[in-house]
Amino acid sequence: MEYCLCIRPGDNNLLHIVEASHLAKACYRHYKVVMRAKDERNAFETVADLVQNFCDYNNDITPDEFKAWIVSGNA
Repeated sequence: MEYCLCIRPGDNNLLHIVEASHLAKACYRHYKVVMRAKDERNAFETVADLVQNFCDYNNDITPDEFKAWIVSGNA
């Protein structure tokens, strides 16, 4: 089962892990997919890697900076 790593405008959570099949539901309409993972374990590993890479890039992590960084394609 494929999972998507998503951000949602106006949300303070860094990332959401959502099953790809659920993105068709109205409640996920505003989510922006930034990466895909082949399964749940890979999704969590990818999130951990992204956060670690960002912390290496910028020591002062804030949700807004993380979203700007990941959307800009620096991940």
